[in-house]
Amino acid sequence: MDRENVSGKKTKDRGIEDRPVEKREAPKDKELDKELVRLVEKSKLTIEDKTDLLLTMGGLKPASIIELQIKIQTKETAREYFKPDDVAEIIKMIKNSGLKYLIGKKKIIRGTYATED
Repeated sequence: MDRENVSGKKTKDRGIEDRPVEKREAPKDKELDKELVRLVEKSKLTIEDKTDLLLTMGGLKPASIIELQIKIQTKETAREYFKPDDVAEIIKMIKNSGLKYLIGKKKIIRGTYATED
């Protein structure tokens, strides 16, 4: 069945029914703890992870996934990204943020990822 789109052109109906757009309330202004923001800024997280975490803490993003690539081991070399102290500091910061969190260990199993809780 053909239908007319916004520009007036005829298009094929793809079987998607028309639904009203769900209205969402804008998040309330949430004051972030300045010390916690400072810790996030100084952390060794990537800029993307810092941004995601701050947006989540401010209520502007529902959740964030932060993956800490500790090291990569190949046959030839091992490359370390975070030291154990860095990881402990990041985990402590996330725990002190007041956010719900789940910490797991990701393993590569036959080319796929799996998370251990």
